[in-house]
Amino acid sequence: MVWGAFSSIGVLPISFPSTKMNSQEYIQILECNLKPFVYENHDANWTFQQDNASIHNSRATQEWLRVHNIDVLQWPACSPDQNPIENLWGILVRKIYEHQRKYNSLVDLKRAVIEAWNGISGETLQNLIKSMPQRIFELIENKGMQTNY
Repeated sequence: MVWGAFSSIGVLPISFPSTKMNSQEYIQILECNLKPFVYENHDANWTFQQDNASIHNSRATQEWLRVHNIDVLQWPACSPDQNPIENLWGILVRKIYEHQRKYNSLVDLKRAVIEAWNGISGETLQNLIKSMPQRIFELIENKGMQTNY
């Protein structure tokens, strides 16, 4: 499993949580990765977006976000995933496996993931962020049904 986040100024550090991540592990990832970003960019106007996974909506996670004054984009349950991070994961996977590359070990794969993650261009991130209004518009226009994203 991989956790990552990005903003208009770049990617946050990537993390490799367990495959059975619970709220406590998720909070630890936020503590180590999101919290430094929050404090470095406290003057910026931004909103944290995540899906409706149970660990994201747990009382403990919601309390941690509240204590750290992190605004979270409210998203209805059972809604289409319009988070641009999903597109970024696709870009990342294509980069990691370009030219049908294969990896001999988990260490090699993780190294490739980190390298590809850190190599994501600012232009790519800006394009994903700028797509949000269109994503929302298309979602509304399609009455909550599938979109092109």
